Amino acid sequence: MNHLDSFETERLQAERLQEDHFELIHRMHQDERVMAHLGGPRSPEQTSDYMEQNLTHWAEHGYGIWILSERATGHFAGRGGLRSVVLGGKDEVEVAYGLMPEFWNQGLATEFVRAVVRIGLSNIGLSSLACVTQRENTASLRVLKKADFHFERDIIYKGTPSLLYRRDITRTLCTGSWTESELILEEVFDEARIQTVEKLAYEIWNEHFTPIIGKAQVDYMLEKFQSIKAISGQIEQCFQYYLIKTDEDYIGYTGVQPKEDELFLSKLYITASQRGKGYGRKIVQFLEGMARDKGLNTITLTVNKNNLDTIKAYEKFGFENLGPVVQDIGGGFVMDDYRMAKQIEQQGTS
Repeated sequence: MNHLDSFETERLQAERLQEDHFELIHRMHQDERVMAHLGGPRSPEQTSDYMEQNLTHWAEHGYGIWILSERATGHFAGRGGLRSVVLGGKDEVEVAYGLMPEFWNQGLATEFVRAVVRIGLSNIGLSSLACVTQRENTASLRVLKKADFHFERDIIYKGTPSLLYRRDITRTLCTGSWTESELILEEVFDEARIQTVEKLAYEIWNEHFTPIIGKAQVDYMLEKFQSIKAISGQIEQCFQYYLIKTDEDYIGYTGVQPKEDELFLSKLYITASQRGKGYGRKIVQFLEGMARDKGLNTITLTVNKNNLDTIKAYEKFGFENLGPVVQDIGGGFVMDDYRMAKQIEQQGTS
């Protein structure tokens, strides 16, 4: 059995498309609401063609379309997956998805797309994923933004003016006179990158935090929060880690957690030799864009009360000190922090 034949998200069960799924797919193809942005309802013959194409895709590529069911009830929820296609004259792997109307407006599409992104960029090892939608399909646009796809360009897809969105494992933030190197973010999914984050954490935390909180607490927190096991678990819980890289080497990492109404900046660490070069500000600007795309109005963080240089840096970046917060983290240790926040102005507002 292919290890990608099935997988689960918090609320969905995904099963590899099989011949006996014809009736489920055809039921979906007959629903005018589902098919409104997918070319309209399809005949049994068109559904048969769809089935043949996607069953062949699985046989040739080892991934493809999954049938989705609600874990709590077993009810058919929709279909979605990864398909090798030509978009705008270029070979791409496309994220495709569609849910039955009774499963709309519950965050399930975003939940599925995020899971498929992890499969594509981590399990399969792709460097980029694409998705096509129409400008009037506002629900799909919201899903793509929440899943961190960014608009690339307008294309004609199957004779229809469409929008091409992309999710890359790397993002080049900027070049400028202040540095000869581009600043690159690599999203962390695979084991090798997780190991790199762990290595950077060990180096930076021992250097920077030992004088502030002591070696014993540094060791405890590295094991509890920044080990390979801990980082992997956080990523499974929708934390997003990015390695920070210049042309020469990895120089740090950042980690964020999207919440209901805020983006929590959990980690932003730069190696000692690379501080003071403007990299922190550029990362915060990137995260502001991420928050804006997700419709989140605030970036929040916590910082140790005695981490004075970092507090000053965040204040320069526009963060406000909201006061103290103390958290018991076990092992006889606490995090004695300030909570800070920055309001994000949404596009079209002033």
